Amino acid sequence: MVFPQSTTIRCKKAAQSSCLPFHCSPIRKFSPLSLYYFAYGSNMNPERLVARGVTVLEAQSAYLPDVALRFNKRSATPGCGHANVCYEPGGRVEGVLYRFGADDDFRKLDRFEQTPVNYSREILPLVADGVSHRAWVYIGNRAVLAEGLKPERWYMKHLLAGAGFLSDAYLQFLLAFDCIEHDPQDRPLHL
Repeated sequence: MVFPQSTTIRCKKAAQSSCLPFHCSPIRKFSPLSLYYFAYGSNMNPERLVARGVTVLEAQSAYLPDVALRFNKRSATPGCGHANVCYEPGGRVEGVLYRFGADDDFRKLDRFEQTPVNYSREILPLVADGVSHRAWVYIGNRAVLAEGLKPERWYMKHLLAGAGFLSDAYLQFLLAFDCIEHDPQDRPLHL
């Protein structure tokens, strides 16, 4: 992984880890809204974003208020679901607030998220470092949602790779999910 010298990714726990290729602390100055993305699913794994060709300049812990995490976005594997957020008063979904290098980074990510077919990209309010902000968030489209789905273990590992950005309680919440043991080699190549 190659990051520009100015790259800093910020989180509260990552300083303890040599796994992240960037620095972690609160984003000091917010640039234009178009560059901010909140990840609550597999994109909490910074290496996944890099592999997808996205330029990440900074990141920090954040949460979406009044929503709940669901794995109700159908995946290509029958019975399996990918992360989605649903309205739930008083709920809270933790994740990573990223600042991208360019607007083009969203076009790259839209391709992987299969936007607008599987997910739409919406601007939602969130809280980072105790301050309210707004950022782009992917929301599963109704046509691809189903109840009774479970995440695959390989998929959950991407969420857990963002552990440095999550509270201990939220990390335990993720670890408690019942996952399906499928090998990612078994999934279709288009995902």
